[in-house]
Amino acid sequence: MMIKVVAMGLYFGEGVYLQSSWNVLDGVLVFVSLVDILVSIASTGGNRILGMLRVLRLLRTLRPLRVISRAPGLKLVVETLITSLRPIGNIVLICCAFFIVFGILGVQ
Repeated sequence: MMIKVVAMGLYFGEGVYLQSSWNVLDGVLVFVSLVDILVSIASTGGNRILGMLRVLRLLRTLRPLRVISRAPGLKLVVETLITSLRPIGNIVLICCAFFIVFGILGVQ
């Protein structure tokens, strides 16, 4: 990540690192991993507040998405899946409303 930031630039200019959403995801994963390492080092004394930050380990499950950014076909599939989540959510809400209505009618 640091080599790409140095080569491309961080924020200003054309073709910078933060212009691509895949690079932003990669940066977030690196940042979460660094925070997790720091929390695990600092929580050896038994500090409970820092122990709660271990929830950040769940975000490390997104690491395989870094590989997807290098495969153009797989990248297209994942982007299509992400854009289709909103319409699928609307359909799920409508189905839940029908289940509730017919559930109430069934109980009656």
